[in-house]
Amino acid sequence: MNPIATQPLPPTPAFEPGATQTMASDVDANINIPPVASINANAGDAGPPPSQPPTMTQSVRRGKRKKSKSRSASPNSTNSRSKRRKTQQMKTQQMTTAQTRSLSPAFIRDDKELREQPSLIPCLEKEGKEPLLITKTDAKKLYRLKDTQLAEIPVFRTYERQVPGIGRGEAHHVKVHLYREVDIEFAAWRVFGGYHRFLRYLLKRKSTYIKQQSKTKRVEDLEFPVSKFYKEPLEEWERAEAERAKLLLPAEENATKPAA
Repeated sequence: MNPIATQPLPPTPAFEPGATQTMASDVDANINIPPVASINANAGDAGPPPSQPPTMTQSVRRGKRKKSKSRSASPNSTNSRSKRRKTQQMKTQQMTTAQTRSLSPAFIRDDKELREQPSLIPCLEKEGKEPLLITKTDAKKLYRLKDTQLAEIPVFRTYERQVPGIGRGEAHHVKVHLYREVDIEFAAWRVFGGYHRFLRYLLKRKSTYIKQQSKTKRVEDLEFPVSKFYKEPLEEWERAEAERAKLLLPAEENATKPAA
């Protein structure tokens, strides 16, 4: 048998660092790399990727969203209208309150200025008669004074009267304190800030009294507890307040109308 002829391998070249670097640089120099801007431009020319048509479930969901938005729009609009109406009503109430406060009389604290105001209690002492007297109970009821406020007023006279016992109880005597009604009136002016402010306070108490008592009784049968010398001035003040409320009513109605 003839042996297989073998060819000798070519010799491996010697490693040289400088030669390797030169070869790598030559290879990089031969490659043409386009700039980044041109790559982006070419990608933009290609246009957006083709969009796929929506599936059945996606279209149903979109329809439900549109219906929910249309349904939620009406309550929001109603709420906004009600909010605007409430805001207008609050502004009207504030304006009315400001007008009422501006017309309220000033609080008088000076005793000298209080004494200059004319009293409604007839002065019988000038005619040499005994002054008009009032009991402590009536002073608290008619002039809305407290025990601590009555303690500063001098007592004109005291006497005892017999009070029948409750049920089978025995009768007993009670000490009655009498005051000059002029002094009680002046004490009420000092507490409430003058004659006009005292009338204003009585008018508020009267309106509250009628509201509470009208639930069980007729308004015609109600009698507000007040001194007989203050009944007529209180009625005149009440009529003036009613006329003033009528004048303010058209302005309030125009302010509370919803905007078109």
